[in-house]
Amino acid sequence: MEKRAYSLINRKIMTKQFAVIIVVLALSFSLRFYPAVTNEFPKGSDTFFHIRVSSEIKESGSLFIYDRLTQTVNSYPPLLHVLMACLFFFGDPFTIARFLGPLLGFLSVIMFYILLSSLTDRKTAIASTFVYGTAAEIINKSMFTTPENLGLLLIFLGLFEFNRYTKENKSLHLYASSLIGVLIALTHPLSFV
Repeated sequence: MEKRAYSLINRKIMTKQFAVIIVVLALSFSLRFYPAVTNEFPKGSDTFFHIRVSSEIKESGSLFIYDRLTQTVNSYPPLLHVLMACLFFFGDPFTIARFLGPLLGFLSVIMFYILLSSLTDRKTAIASTFVYGTAAEIINKSMFTTPENLGLLLIFLGLFEFNRYTKENKSLHLYASSLIGVLIALTHPLSFV
């Protein structure tokens, strides 16, 4: 009888925590996507730079492009640009760029919660995700389509995989974490530091 009561209480707590994380994620989603839905163009001059470089990659089919605007060879790490160039085959570059930043930002919030759930208790993970998901500077940065959004998502994913390796001691997770580390290096010039 006592075990059944404990199980029922535990199920109610889990249901309440699940509802809270859904609310936190819905709020985070709304804060990121509202500007993308209400504005005609993507935010930020950096976004327009990445649209231009990605369009050049799509048109030329080469990662080594000569930037006609700056009259230099583009030396920016290519991961975001290749992703955007591939997505440009499916729609308008400005529309894709308008929603890609918020999408990557929202996915990083989800990955942040998954990572923290694997490191701490669920209440701490939910509270931390609320703080991260509603932090003004994080929200503002995720409105732009920049490599930082992709980098944050990859960092959280890489840490999660490394944490799984330390807990389960399966080399697959170490390989995944290492591969993600390489991908992080392909997102932004400062990721090499």
